[in-house]
Amino acid sequence: VVIIAYTVTVAEVLEVLKAKAAFVKEDAFSSPLFAYVSTLCVKLIASRNFEKDAWVASIVPYLAVVGSDAKTAALADELNAFYVDFDAKNALANAAVEDVEEGELLCDCEFSLAYGGMILLNKTRLNLRRGQRYSLCGRNGVGKSTLMRAIASGQLEGFPSPDELKT
Repeated sequence: VVIIAYTVTVAEVLEVLKAKAAFVKEDAFSSPLFAYVSTLCVKLIASRNFEKDAWVASIVPYLAVVGSDAKTAALADELNAFYVDFDAKNALANAAVEDVEEGELLCDCEFSLAYGGMILLNKTRLNLRRGQRYSLCGRNGVGKSTLMRAIASGQLEGFPSPDELKT
């Protein structure tokens, strides 16, 4: 099992934010604002939400009080790009070592699953081996049946075809 285990602190994000927002003079007003925006960024990073639109929607309204819309949108894009690269480097570097499991590796993919207008699974890693048993557990409405339907209809990218799964 591969578990991505890295954390980013508010202080670390604050340092990056201050470095990238050189156009803002640090004062009694901008310091708490930057601390709050850093907290929002940490929440986005912890949930592994690196979609540019989410970053812009989350932090630009707060940063707009210290700079023009163009500058703050560019800052949000820079922060997003920085943490996309950060995630790409650190997710694999800090991933827990995969246990040596018996059986052929059938599927090792990352996917997102949505139903209607709701995202059920976002950037979820699926690792399946032949000869192992798996179960889906969760409360009603979390997407268990939707995931199984997507697998059965071949809509899950990276999942092997039914021909490969037959024993």
